[in-house]
Amino acid sequence: MAAKGQASEAPGLPARADGRRGLKKLDLPAIGVLLLVTLPWWWAVGCPFTGYDDPIYVTNNPLVLGGLNWGSFKGAFAATTGHLWLPATWISLALDVSLFGTGPVGFHLTNVVLHVVNTVLLYLFLRQVTGMPGRSLLVAALFSVHPLRVESVAWVTERKDVLSGLLGLLALMAYARFVAARGGKRVGWYAGMCGLYLLSLMAKPTLVTMPVLLLLMDVWPLRRWRGGWRGGMWLVLEKVPAACISAAIAVVTLVIQREAGALAPVEKSPMLLRLANAVLSYSYYLRDTVYFGGLSFYYPVVKVLGGPQMALAAAVVMAVVLLAVVLVMRKAPGGVPFAVGMAWFFVALLPNIGIIQSGAQSRADRFTYWPSIGLWMALVWVLPAFRTRRGVQVGAAVGAAAVVVLAVCMWTRLMLWRDPLSLYVDGMMRAPGNGMLEFLTGVELEQENQFREAEALYRRAVADMPGLADAHLNLGSLLVQTGREEEGWREIARARELAPEDPLFEKTEKRLREVMRERAATRGR
Repeated sequence: MAAKGQASEAPGLPARADGRRGLKKLDLPAIGVLLLVTLPWWWAVGCPFTGYDDPIYVTNNPLVLGGLNWGSFKGAFAATTGHLWLPATWISLALDVSLFGTGPVGFHLTNVVLHVVNTVLLYLFLRQVTGMPGRSLLVAALFSVHPLRVESVAWVTERKDVLSGLLGLLALMAYARFVAARGGKRVGWYAGMCGLYLLSLMAKPTLVTMPVLLLLMDVWPLRRWRGGWRGGMWLVLEKVPAACISAAIAVVTLVIQREAGALAPVEKSPMLLRLANAVLSYSYYLRDTVYFGGLSFYYPVVKVLGGPQMALAAAVVMAVVLLAVVLVMRKAPGGVPFAVGMAWFFVALLPNIGIIQSGAQSRADRFTYWPSIGLWMALVWVLPAFRTRRGVQVGAAVGAAAVVVLAVCMWTRLMLWRDPLSLYVDGMMRAPGNGMLEFLTGVELEQENQFREAEALYRRAVADMPGLADAHLNLGSLLVQTGREEEGWREIARARELAPEDPLFEKTEKRLREVMRERAATRGR
């Protein structure tokens, strides 16, 4: 029997350190701390829409702008806008319109609320499965205020991130209750977990690796796997229903993206290059956890990888893997939690690491929303400082200082999102030759009637990113409007070749022909 104040070594959930009543008393101040820590996020409510994806998801999307009604509810299940099946996200965004109108404030408010709730749920989940409220609190706080979270919270389009995270965390909590339950209640909790998991995939299909993460949880902190082959196979079979849900959503997503032409063909993006880019991205995500000088709104795919760069990236990834193996083999305190947490990080990133290339980005800050949970679990539980009374005090002080530093850096980056032009320019400064950010900056400048500067940026964008149809379209439109019609229509024709199904082209062409008729009429007079 575990002594009071220690986690039980029996399979399943750990014993409650201070009893059910005592832990509830600890939860209230912990939640209070998290609500205090997350206060800077409320500045995100003042952010505007961005020119990238927000028009597709919200500002030009009739499914959302009409608010939530029976028609939009049904339409959410048929829509493949953005080359994804996201019915839960569309319903959520349409509900915002019904509650708050079509301005950006309501959408941002909901994003912030969802992220704050996710922070509290993460703490409650970790405390539930580990019986260690102090470490659980630190993980939740570090997760919440890290600068890598800004993209997921401050970008309306990424409602799918915070909503999927909420439903995924609820699914994990239901799984923990399933493990602890006995008799017929187990079936109910497992069914609830599967239902919540399906909803999370309907918000964003990023959690397709959840069945593997559940197996990792069985190793630690649930300690259900004792090393026997028979017991391990039973745990695998137990995940089959969840795996079937994951496989079904993965197939639906791939079919939609293939039909939309969103998947990069192998001949244009060889598998060897994708694997190399995946290793490089893993190393960048690890670097960006502790260094924020390279963060950007958009990261283009790296077309040429240098030998020293790849060697360093591979060395970083292998060093982390070897450290986990050594800690486990030497049975070091915190070794298993470190290995499980890092495995969570690597596995959860797999759908977005670029092996199946969708879109033109090589990586994105938002992709770390769910994987970073494992990373912080690994780092917090491996710290030896927490194993003595003095160490707990020092560790708590260091942890609190880290949270404050991260919160300040997060707030600094969040302020960029209140001015999209500053956000795009900041990204261009960090990554020269970024065609997408050059295009987005050009859009902002054109809206401010700085046509010469906008044209220069559009030309840079089509040079750096020749396949970006929108850049050709905007450049052509600007040229036509400024009297260079022949060159302008060539650019528009090129845009049509790149994206023949885009309905925006027809509207643009109609508007430009009206401009030309008015110009001709003026000349005739």
